[in-house]
Amino acid sequence: MHSALARLEAAMAAATTPGLREKNFRKISANGFGDPLNSYPHSMMWFKERLYVATTRANLHLLWFTIGERVRNFQAWPVEHPEKPYDIDLRAQIWQYTPETDQWRNVYVSPMIMGSQGFEVPLAIGFRGMTVHLAPEDPEPALYIPSWSPRLGPGPVLLRTYDGTTFQQVSKPGLGDPTVTTIRSVISYKGRLFIAPTGTTKNHFSANIPDRCVVFVSTHPEKSDWQLACEPFFGDRTNEGVFCMAEYNGYLYAGTANGEEGFQLWKTDAEGEPPYRWTRVLAHGGYRGRENQGVVSMAVFRGKLYLGGGILGGYDRPRNIGPASPELLRVGADDSWELVVGEPRLTPDGLKVPVSGLGSGFNSPAAGYFWRICEHDGWLYLGTYDMTNWLPYFHPENMPRRVRRMVDGFGPFAIVESGAGFDLWRSADGDRWQPVTRNGFGNHCNFGIRTMVSSPHGLFVGAANPFGPRIAAHRLAGWQYRDNPDGGLEIWLGKPSTLRGEATITDIGRPPAARRQQEHILPGMELEAEELLARRDQLLDEFYGGSGYRHCGMWSRRTASPKDACDNLMEEILALLPGETKRLLEIGCGLGETTRFLGRSLPGAAIDGLVAAKEEQRSCRRLAPKASVAVLAGKELRFRKERFDAVVSVEGLGREDLLPEILRVLRPGGAYVFAQRLTEAEGSASAGAAAVARIRQGHAAAGFAESVVHDVSQRCSEPFHEYLHQQFRTLLLARSISMELFEAIFAALPGGGRRISRYLIGRAEKGS
Repeated sequence: MHSALARLEAAMAAATTPGLREKNFRKISANGFGDPLNSYPHSMMWFKERLYVATTRANLHLLWFTIGERVRNFQAWPVEHPEKPYDIDLRAQIWQYTPETDQWRNVYVSPMIMGSQGFEVPLAIGFRGMTVHLAPEDPEPALYIPSWSPRLGPGPVLLRTYDGTTFQQVSKPGLGDPTVTTIRSVISYKGRLFIAPTGTTKNHFSANIPDRCVVFVSTHPEKSDWQLACEPFFGDRTNEGVFCMAEYNGYLYAGTANGEEGFQLWKTDAEGEPPYRWTRVLAHGGYRGRENQGVVSMAVFRGKLYLGGGILGGYDRPRNIGPASPELLRVGADDSWELVVGEPRLTPDGLKVPVSGLGSGFNSPAAGYFWRICEHDGWLYLGTYDMTNWLPYFHPENMPRRVRRMVDGFGPFAIVESGAGFDLWRSADGDRWQPVTRNGFGNHCNFGIRTMVSSPHGLFVGAANPFGPRIAAHRLAGWQYRDNPDGGLEIWLGKPSTLRGEATITDIGRPPAARRQQEHILPGMELEAEELLARRDQLLDEFYGGSGYRHCGMWSRRTASPKDACDNLMEEILALLPGETKRLLEIGCGLGETTRFLGRSLPGAAIDGLVAAKEEQRSCRRLAPKASVAVLAGKELRFRKERFDAVVSVEGLGREDLLPEILRVLRPGGAYVFAQRLTEAEGSASAGAAAVARIRQGHAAAGFAESVVHDVSQRCSEPFHEYLHQQFRTLLLARSISMELFEAIFAALPGGGRRISRYLIGRAEKGS
């Protein structure tokens, strides 16, 4: 134990920095460079003092067209896809980042070419690898980038740039084989360029398994003098392809994918004429078998070669491999190997126990593979691909038994909220590991770290995020597609001087403005009425993030603030509206934030609103100037019969005595959509089922043809009460507000100071 600790201390002392933590990272690009169809930062390289990032487009959109009958395994496809694959812009891009100016520049967009079926397709839909290489004919080192060709294209081409802005196409498409679709691994070694085809159109379409497992080599890429660098399949036809290559200890290493027996690791000194002599270093996936299907990533650290494993997609369902979390192995210069992260086992090389003490996937069942490993400033960083985001979309009966038990116990959405998003780990010695982030830097749609690059300016991390532009969401109304503000690839930069501001709501439960302007009022001290109301409104405005919301909202484990919760609530309301809502009436607009949300979400709709007081009317006109807002007087809605497609009431004035009037102003087939809170004072302390039945009976009595009501108290009123008590009671205990102000705040919040016993969301439809 003592010697192990000493080794760790020595390793940490040898590192040039104390290692990066989550707060050291800042996001330098979001939403796919402004286009969420940029799903993967599939390759990344530091070249001529700038960062280059190459994208792959619409990964999940295209996957829908390739999985065939397996689409039946899903309740809903995660993203909204077109009718035909080429109905969307699939042109891959290359972006350049200059750290000194913090500026991005789009330096390449794939051209369109004539495809094999008589219409134009992109030359490239992605770029899965890049390397810096100096060929004999090159005047200076160049950046070489092989492409991913669409199925109807001519095959991948090789791009070359000397200056980072002008790109030339070199080498024949597909390395002379039109059935090759993509190249994943490319590396410069001993003055030659080595490249491994990955996808094929022959017999079947695959983006990851080629028609044959080979590595090609070229001394003059511009002349397309590609030759076999190895015997096909390395002499073993169970080898299916080479996913990655690395240089270590003077040798070139290649890791294969092998679904029958587990990956193999091979090395060569590339001397003599190709095909070269290769030596097998590892077989049978380190004797774990096919659950170590492929070598997905490699990196050299402290004199050892580290191998990150994984299964295709994390779960190779067609061949019934997995799901099983990945392992991390390392190989020495003498070909000996150790298990770093994984499952203990007996092997022909003796008992292998993980030196880290951590099980496969760093003890995470959601880790699909170790997607990228990178050394930076004396630390080794490892990023995962996380499968959690798939859980809500699968039909439960199609899940593996152990996964289904977990989903049945917790629910898929709760699992996503609590644990989705890639993991990033770090180690100073390769033995002891610490997490940097376990939730994709706070964005659960960031499901994997596809690229990492060490640079003089810090560690660049490229997050794959294919969940955009529109994502399937399960609403009370069922599965619907909505815009995803968190979709599209992200690029993060980590360096010790970066201190990313945490999204804190309080430091001791105090809103930021309250910290800036403490008032030190002891209980019992009185405020003038006008000052009391002004201070109340100030604190409420801070509580709701400067918005005009004054609602309970809809909460999840990932909801950060009342404003976010209210946005979630409005998304549910929006999902319940009729498909064609051209004219809408909102009853009880409050300060107008809900009206503004509806207007923004239904830009072509005409919106009328009703409020309880003139003050609310003025606020609505400021927040939603395009809506026509009036003060409600009496029990009559002063609109002509059958005027509206929908009537909405969000914790508003949708009283039961207004139901006949709401029915009257609705067009046939129109809907009344509402969020309604019930307090104990309103006699609603009964069970949820009884409250739902009473509301539905009221709808039927008013003449509505159909009514659906959901009791969502556990997602709305209950977490809202917990949050607001935590915030304002802390202020009270810290003597930052008086009891008088505390009571005034609660009286102005939903429920008017009374406990909300039930929270209901529903839709009542008028007959045709």
